[in-house]
Amino acid sequence: MNDNVFDIIDEIKERAIALNNSRTFDVHTWSEHPEVNEFIEPIYQKYFFGRKGDIRKKHIKVLLLDLYVNWSEEPERYIAISQNNNDYYAASRYNALKISRLTIDVITVLAEAGLIEYNEGFYDAERKSGRVTRIRPTEPLIRMFQEARFGPLDIGYPDDRETVVLRTRDPEDSRATDVEYEDTDETRRMAGMLARYNALLRSTFIDIPTLEGPEIKPKAGGEDKRCFLSPHHRAKFIRRIFNRESFEMGGRFYGGWWQSCPKEWRSKIFINDKPTSE
Repeated sequence: MNDNVFDIIDEIKERAIALNNSRTFDVHTWSEHPEVNEFIEPIYQKYFFGRKGDIRKKHIKVLLLDLYVNWSEEPERYIAISQNNNDYYAASRYNALKISRLTIDVITVLAEAGLIEYNEGFYDAERKSGRVTRIRPTEPLIRMFQEARFGPLDIGYPDDRETVVLRTRDPEDSRATDVEYEDTDETRRMAGMLARYNALLRSTFIDIPTLEGPEIKPKAGGEDKRCFLSPHHRAKFIRRIFNRESFEMGGRFYGGWWQSCPKEWRSKIFINDKPTSE
Protein backbone atom coordinates (compact mmCIF):
# COMPACT_ATOMS: atom_id res chain seq x y z
CA MET A 1 0.00 0.00 0.00
CA ASN A 2 1.20 3.51 -0.76
CA ASP A 3 1.51 6.34 1.74
CA ASN A 4 -1.85 7.83 0.75
CA VAL A 5 -3.65 4.65 1.79
CA PHE A 6 -1.90 4.66 5.18
CA ASP A 7 -2.82 8.32 5.63
CA ILE A 8 -6.48 7.53 4.92
CA ILE A 9 -6.44 4.66 7.42
CA ASP A 10 -4.88 6.92 10.05
CA GLU A 11 -7.53 9.57 9.41
CA ILE A 12 -10.31 6.99 9.80
CA LYS A 13 -8.83 5.80 13.10
CA GLU A 14 -8.45 9.35 14.40
CA ARG A 15 -12.02 10.11 13.37
CA ALA A 16 -13.33 7.04 15.18
CA ILE A 17 -11.42 7.99 18.35
CA ALA A 18 -12.84 11.53 18.20
CA LEU A 19 -16.41 10.27 17.74
CA ASN A 20 -16.04 7.89 20.66
CA ASN A 21 -15.50 10.90 22.90
CA SER A 22 -19.21 11.34 23.52
CA ARG A 23 -22.00 11.18 26.05
CA THR A 24 -25.66 10.24 25.64
CA PHE A 25 -28.29 12.90 24.88
CA ASP A 26 -30.03 13.96 28.09
CA VAL A 27 -33.77 14.47 27.50
CA HIS A 28 -34.06 16.25 30.87
CA THR A 29 -31.79 19.23 30.23
CA TRP A 30 -34.04 22.17 31.06
CA SER A 31 -34.28 25.77 32.23
CA GLU A 32 -36.99 28.35 32.80
CA HIS A 33 -34.44 31.17 32.87
CA PRO A 34 -35.79 34.18 30.88
CA GLU A 35 -32.50 34.63 28.97
CA VAL A 36 -32.67 31.00 27.85
CA ASN A 37 -36.08 31.59 26.30
CA GLU A 38 -34.74 34.75 24.63
CA PHE A 39 -31.92 32.68 23.16
CA ILE A 40 -34.24 30.01 21.77
CA GLU A 41 -36.86 32.33 20.25
CA PRO A 42 -34.87 33.76 17.29
CA ILE A 43 -33.59 30.31 16.33
CA TYR A 44 -37.15 29.00 16.39
CA GLN A 45 -38.43 31.95 14.37
CA LYS A 46 -35.71 31.65 11.73
CA TYR A 47 -35.61 27.89 11.20
CA PHE A 48 -38.79 26.36 12.67
CA PHE A 49 -41.57 28.93 12.64
CA GLY A 50 -45.00 27.41 11.95
CA ARG A 51 -43.96 23.84 12.81
CA LYS A 52 -46.17 22.69 15.70
CA GLY A 53 -45.46 25.77 17.78
CA ASP A 54 -44.73 25.31 21.46
CA ILE A 55 -44.35 21.52 21.27
CA ARG A 56 -41.52 21.78 18.76
CA LYS A 57 -40.04 24.78 20.59
CA LYS A 58 -39.70 22.63 23.72
CA HIS A 59 -37.78 20.00 21.74
CA ILE A 60 -35.51 22.67 20.24
CA LYS A 61 -34.86 24.04 23.71
CA VAL A 62 -33.91 20.69 25.24
CA LEU A 63 -31.56 19.80 22.37
CA LEU A 64 -29.85 23.20 22.21
CA LEU A 65 -29.43 23.36 25.99
CA ASP A 66 -27.91 19.88 26.04
CA LEU A 67 -25.53 20.88 23.25
CA TYR A 68 -24.67 24.00 25.25
CA VAL A 69 -23.89 22.27 28.55
CA ASN A 70 -21.93 19.53 26.77
CA TRP A 71 -19.88 22.15 24.90
CA SER A 72 -19.33 24.20 28.07
CA GLU A 73 -18.03 21.14 29.94
CA GLU A 74 -15.88 19.64 27.17
CA PRO A 75 -15.86 21.50 23.82
CA GLU A 76 -14.56 18.59 21.72
CA ARG A 77 -17.04 16.03 23.05
CA TYR A 78 -19.98 14.83 20.96
CA ILE A 79 -23.52 13.99 21.98
CA ALA A 80 -24.62 10.47 21.03
CA ILE A 81 -28.25 10.66 19.96
CA SER A 82 -30.60 8.07 18.49
CA GLN A 83 -32.30 8.56 15.12
CA ASN A 84 -34.65 5.64 15.77
CA ASN A 85 -38.29 6.62 16.35
CA ASN A 86 -38.73 3.67 18.71
CA ASP A 87 -36.19 5.11 21.14
CA TYR A 88 -38.45 8.05 21.97
CA TYR A 89 -41.37 7.21 24.26
CA ALA A 90 -43.05 10.43 25.32
CA ALA A 91 -45.50 8.69 27.68
CA SER A 92 -42.77 7.10 29.80
CA ARG A 93 -42.50 8.01 33.47
CA TYR A 94 -38.76 8.38 32.78
CA ASN A 95 -39.41 11.18 30.27
CA ALA A 96 -40.63 14.08 32.39
CA LEU A 97 -40.59 16.61 29.53
CA LYS A 98 -42.36 14.21 27.14
CA ILE A 99 -39.60 14.47 24.54
CA SER A 100 -40.64 12.55 21.43
CA ARG A 101 -39.39 11.57 17.98
CA LEU A 102 -39.83 15.24 17.00
CA THR A 103 -36.23 15.44 18.20
CA ILE A 104 -35.16 13.71 14.99
CA ASP A 105 -36.78 16.45 12.89
CA VAL A 106 -35.10 19.13 15.00
CA ILE A 107 -31.69 17.50 14.41
CA THR A 108 -32.32 17.45 10.65
CA VAL A 109 -33.21 21.15 10.51
CA LEU A 110 -30.25 22.20 12.68
CA ALA A 111 -27.87 20.13 10.53
CA GLU A 112 -29.26 21.61 7.30
CA ALA A 113 -28.88 25.10 8.80
CA GLY A 114 -25.22 24.40 9.52
CA LEU A 115 -25.63 24.82 13.27
CA ILE A 116 -24.57 21.29 14.21
CA GLU A 117 -22.00 18.82 12.96
CA TYR A 118 -23.86 15.64 12.04
CA ASN A 119 -22.22 12.21 11.91
CA GLU A 120 -24.74 9.55 10.96
CA GLY A 121 -24.76 6.34 12.97
CA PHE A 122 -24.62 2.81 11.61
CA TYR A 123 -25.21 -0.80 12.60
CA ASP A 124 -23.35 -3.85 11.28
CA ALA A 125 -25.80 -6.76 11.63
CA GLU A 126 -23.13 -9.34 10.91
CA ARG A 127 -20.78 -8.10 13.61
CA LYS A 128 -23.67 -6.94 15.83
CA SER A 129 -21.94 -3.64 16.48
CA GLY A 130 -22.39 -0.04 15.49
CA ARG A 131 -22.53 3.55 16.60
CA VAL A 132 -25.45 5.90 17.08
CA THR A 133 -25.42 9.34 15.46
CA ARG A 134 -23.02 11.91 16.93
CA ILE A 135 -23.63 15.67 16.94
CA ARG A 136 -21.96 18.77 18.32
CA PRO A 137 -22.24 22.53 17.67
CA THR A 138 -20.51 24.14 14.70
CA GLU A 139 -18.81 27.55 14.82
CA PRO A 140 -21.99 29.58 14.12
CA LEU A 141 -23.81 27.95 17.04
CA ILE A 142 -20.73 28.17 19.26
CA ARG A 143 -20.61 31.93 18.64
CA MET A 144 -24.26 32.10 19.74
CA PHE A 145 -23.36 30.14 22.89
CA GLN A 146 -20.49 32.51 23.63
CA GLU A 147 -22.79 35.54 23.31
CA ALA A 148 -25.63 33.99 25.33
CA ARG A 149 -26.79 35.86 28.43
CA PHE A 150 -27.06 32.71 30.54
CA GLY A 151 -24.56 30.21 31.88
CA PRO A 152 -24.33 26.55 32.96
CA LEU A 153 -25.63 27.41 36.43
CA ASP A 154 -28.91 28.51 34.86
CA ILE A 155 -29.54 25.03 33.45
CA GLY A 156 -30.75 22.02 35.40
CA TYR A 157 -33.54 19.45 35.34
CA PRO A 158 -37.36 19.58 35.63
CA ASP A 159 -38.64 19.19 39.18
CA ASP A 160 -40.65 16.06 38.35
CA ARG A 161 -37.82 14.01 36.85
CA GLU A 162 -38.14 10.40 38.01
CA THR A 163 -35.78 9.38 40.82
CA VAL A 164 -36.86 5.79 41.49
CA VAL A 165 -35.78 3.61 38.57
CA LEU A 166 -36.67 -0.02 37.86
CA ARG A 167 -34.43 -1.78 35.32
CA THR A 168 -33.89 -4.99 33.45
CA ARG A 169 -31.05 -6.23 31.23
CA ASP A 170 -31.11 -7.99 27.90
CA PRO A 171 -29.41 -11.39 28.47
CA GLU A 172 -27.81 -11.27 25.01
CA ASP A 173 -26.20 -7.83 24.87
CA SER A 174 -26.55 -6.77 28.55
CA ARG A 175 -28.29 -3.58 27.47
CA ALA A 176 -30.16 -1.98 30.37
CA THR A 177 -33.77 -0.92 29.90
CA ASP A 178 -35.87 1.16 32.28
CA VAL A 179 -39.14 -0.61 33.15
CA GLU A 180 -42.47 1.15 33.64
CA TYR A 181 -44.24 0.50 36.96
CA GLU A 182 -47.22 1.60 39.03
CA ASP A 183 -46.51 3.75 42.07
CA THR A 184 -46.96 2.33 45.56
CA ASP A 185 -46.73 3.88 49.00
CA GLU A 186 -43.12 2.69 49.15
CA THR A 187 -42.05 4.16 45.79
CA ARG A 188 -43.72 7.44 46.72
CA ARG A 189 -41.89 7.44 50.05
CA MET A 190 -38.53 6.86 48.31
CA ALA A 191 -39.27 9.55 45.71
CA GLY A 192 -40.16 12.04 48.45
CA MET A 193 -36.92 11.37 50.30
CA LEU A 194 -34.90 11.74 47.08
CA ALA A 195 -36.68 15.00 46.25
CA ARG A 196 -35.56 16.43 49.60
CA TYR A 197 -32.03 15.07 49.15
CA ASN A 198 -31.69 16.51 45.63
CA ALA A 199 -33.02 19.86 46.85
CA LEU A 200 -30.28 19.87 49.50
CA LEU A 201 -27.63 18.99 46.91
CA ARG A 202 -28.81 21.79 44.58
CA SER A 203 -28.11 24.32 47.34
CA THR A 204 -24.75 22.74 48.25
CA PHE A 205 -21.46 23.57 46.53
CA ILE A 206 -19.35 20.41 46.11
CA ASP A 207 -16.00 20.80 44.38
CA ILE A 208 -12.31 19.89 44.18
CA PRO A 209 -10.57 23.30 44.31
CA THR A 210 -7.22 21.90 43.14
CA LEU A 211 -8.74 20.22 40.06
CA GLU A 212 -7.84 22.47 37.12
CA GLY A 213 -9.92 20.66 34.49
CA PRO A 214 -12.22 17.66 33.99
CA GLU A 215 -9.36 15.28 33.23
CA ILE A 216 -7.55 13.41 36.01
CA LYS A 217 -4.38 11.85 34.68
CA PRO A 218 -2.94 8.63 36.15
CA LYS A 219 -0.14 8.72 38.65
CA ALA A 220 3.39 8.22 37.40
CA GLY A 221 3.95 4.47 36.99
CA GLY A 222 0.22 3.79 37.34
CA GLU A 223 -2.18 2.28 34.84
CA ASP A 224 -2.37 4.03 31.48
CA LYS A 225 -5.92 5.27 31.86
CA ARG A 226 -7.54 8.56 32.67
CA CYS A 227 -10.61 9.60 34.59
CA PHE A 228 -12.87 12.46 33.59
CA LEU A 229 -14.79 14.28 36.29
CA SER A 230 -17.31 17.05 35.79
CA PRO A 231 -17.90 18.46 39.28
CA HIS A 232 -20.68 20.77 38.14
CA HIS A 233 -24.12 21.31 39.67
CA ARG A 234 -25.95 19.10 37.11
CA ALA A 235 -23.84 16.10 38.15
CA LYS A 236 -25.45 16.05 41.59
CA PHE A 237 -28.82 14.58 40.67
CA ILE A 238 -29.32 11.35 42.63
CA ARG A 239 -31.54 8.40 41.73
CA ARG A 240 -32.13 4.96 43.20
CA ILE A 241 -31.80 2.17 40.65
CA PHE A 242 -33.35 -1.26 41.18
CA ASN A 243 -32.47 -4.27 39.03
CA ARG A 244 -34.06 -7.41 37.54
CA GLU A 245 -37.48 -5.75 37.48
CA SER A 246 -37.68 -6.06 41.25
CA PHE A 247 -37.72 -3.51 44.04
CA GLU A 248 -36.02 -6.19 46.15
CA MET A 249 -32.86 -6.09 43.99
CA GLY A 250 -30.37 -3.23 44.09
CA GLY A 251 -31.70 0.16 45.07
CA ARG A 252 -28.31 1.84 45.29
CA PHE A 253 -27.95 5.59 44.92
CA TYR A 254 -26.35 6.83 41.68
CA GLY A 255 -25.67 10.16 40.00
CA GLY A 256 -23.17 12.12 42.09
CA TRP A 257 -19.92 12.90 40.30
CA TRP A 258 -17.99 12.10 43.49
CA GLN A 259 -19.01 8.45 43.17
CA SER A 260 -16.61 8.00 40.25
CA CYS A 261 -13.86 10.06 41.85
CA PRO A 262 -10.54 8.16 42.23
CA LYS A 263 -9.63 7.37 45.82
CA GLU A 264 -6.60 9.68 45.86
CA TRP A 265 -8.83 12.64 44.99
CA ARG A 266 -11.72 12.02 47.36
CA SER A 267 -9.93 13.57 50.32
CA LYS A 268 -9.57 16.77 48.28
CA ILE A 269 -13.34 17.29 47.97
CA PHE A 270 -14.73 20.47 49.57
CA ILE A 271 -18.36 21.05 50.57
CA ASN A 272 -19.43 24.71 50.70
CA ASP A 273 -15.73 25.70 50.55
CA LYS A 274 -14.88 23.55 53.58
CA PRO A 275 -12.60 20.47 53.48
CA THR A 276 -14.01 17.00 54.07
CA SER A 277 -12.67 13.87 55.68
CA GLU A 278 -13.28 10.21 54.87
